[in-house]
Amino acid sequence: MSEKKEVITIRATKWQRWRWESEARLCGKGGMDRYMALAADILARRNREIRRERAKADPVEQRVREKAVLGQLLDAAKAAVHHLPKEAPSLYGTIYPKRALEQAIEGVRRFLQETGEEYGNWPWD
Repeated sequence: MSEKKEVITIRATKWQRWRWESEARLCGKGGMDRYMALAADILARRNREIRRERAKADPVEQRVREKAVLGQLLDAAKAAVHHLPKEAPSLYGTIYPKRALEQAIEGVRRFLQETGEEYGNWPWD
């Protein structure tokens, strides 16, 4: 797995350097170098976590977008009903595409009424 590498320059105050050096004594052999490597690893891990979290899609925005797309689909289905034949022959007998689509639209309408949901336009378009 290839990861992006970054160069980080640290400009520490005297107080920070003194604090880091006193903490580095706890790291044992290797002292300050070992402490700084550990701190840099922790910082790099945290930065990766932050980037990963920012890359995730916002669930609320996804839901609003989903409702807008479903609204468009419902509008298209309502417009298509008038162009479908009442019945059509098939290999498995007669099918009724117009009735099936009307029933599906009615089912969605009932669902929306029961749940209080609305399908509409994407608010930021």
